[in-house]
Amino acid sequence: GLHALRHPTRRGVALTLAAIPVLGVLVLLAFVPFTPSIGDIRKARIDRPARVLSADGRLIAEFRPVNREWVPLKLISPHTVDALIATEDRRFYAHHGIDWRRTIAAALHTFSGDRQGGSTITQQLARNLYPDEIGRAPTLTRKLKELVTAFKIEMVYSKAEILETYLNTVPFLYNAYGVEMAARTYFGKSADQLDIVESATLVG
Repeated sequence: GLHALRHPTRRGVALTLAAIPVLGVLVLLAFVPFTPSIGDIRKARIDRPARVLSADGRLIAEFRPVNREWVPLKLISPHTVDALIATEDRRFYAHHGIDWRRTIAAALHTFSGDRQGGSTITQQLARNLYPDEIGRAPTLTRKLKELVTAFKIEMVYSKAEILETYLNTVPFLYNAYGVEMAARTYFGKSADQLDIVESATLVG
């Protein structure tokens, strides 16, 4: 018996590894009642100011919704969309709001003292649209709420709708709110005219 405890069987190890994702799903399900209900994200926060937060949840800047214009995804340069995905979420089209590979890697880096971002585009959108409901402090509870909310958004909206909402609600400098106003403010052109370099400049 003692020998078995010291040297677990291959089957025991396999069962333990299989139980980890199941336990993770159960934990996320437990947080569902504590996450915001998903309404029309394309109209979300139209009347609320955009807040830019630091990594530890402190308010850096607040932009009032006076300098914005919502544009459909078809009127946003494909270069901008490509730059966003390449920079923020390379597996955007392959996941359902949560990139587990990236999340686990970010967690391991955090534990080792090298903090890295692991949020997908959908997670960032959830955090930006529902800061009060999800919270701002860099805690495990907030992260779990963010994960659940991102998954709920993906269950309701298409990838195109998520990209459109993200690009129209992200705040830039000089009170430019959304990619259309940012394109006009920085480059004096509309969002559908942005080239590769300009797109990389805005997204980066």
